Amino acid sequence: MEADRPREIAGRERELFSYLVRRVVSGFRPRLAEVEARSAARAGEDSQAAFQGLVAMGWVRLDPLAGDFSGVGPFVFEDSDWPVSIGETAVSARSALDSLAVHFVSGKDVFIRSHCGYCSREITITIKYGRIRSAAPAEIRVFLPEEADPPAPSLFFCCPSDFFSWRSENPRAGTALTLEEGLIFAEGFFGGAADEGNVS
Repeated sequence: MEADRPREIAGRERELFSYLVRRVVSGFRPRLAEVEARSAARAGEDSQAAFQGLVAMGWVRLDPLAGDFSGVGPFVFEDSDWPVSIGETAVSARSALDSLAVHFVSGKDVFIRSHCGYCSREITITIKYGRIRSAAPAEIRVFLPEEADPPAPSLFFCCPSDFFSWRSENPRAGTALTLEEGLIFAEGFFGGAADEGNVS
């Protein structure tokens, strides 16, 4: 997730996305064969078209070599620099902004443990009820790229000065958001997509 927000999802697409998110939040990695079997069982409900629509929009990502999912929404199925704890469940996000979005997609309290993209200082964030409940250090910044750039996604920085130091060495188009602004952006991007009910 960067500035290239996919279109909103509804109907069967939303139902399938919600199912996949519930699997991830419950600590399970959804498997392509499982979804294909589920789609076949509901052929009359156009589930296959819903799945293909999610893939086309980027809400679901596939690894062609493995023949399985590589990610769903803000989640990736490999270790990343943005680990998120949802209660006892550990997941990985694909960028700084995606780690913030996990709260809204899952509807659960989350704890993020990451690091500064410049000095590697530890960054921790707790999100509850749609708000930042704790964050350390105090002046975290979130880099929002102007365009999606998978080799260098959105990053956390421990303070504005580290962001500007990094920016002087990495002249990429984009802007630095405060943590609160990043949370608002993340909510607007993925918020409510999984139809999980009230954010806890």
